[in-house]
Amino acid sequence: MYLSGTPENEMPFRLSFYLSEINVIHPFREGNGRVQRLFMQYLAENAGYQVDFSQVTGREMIEASAEALFLPPWLTIP
Repeated sequence: MYLSGTPENEMPFRLSFYLSEINVIHPFREGNGRVQRLFMQYLAENAGYQVDFSQVTGREMIEASAEALFLPPWLTIP
């Protein structure tokens, strides 16, 4: 499965990169954030990891998404 075998220390970088890229596409009028979080959880779980967004506020997600737009790709994926 996709991301299976990804080392634990690389997983946050990979998921954050994919989350940022999907956020740029913004395919839906409503619900993009919910779908993105579910997709990240699905990717992580299928690779044997868990992602918990319950402690992240909506404002924090928006700010992190905005900041991620300006990161060069080589800083996000080891």
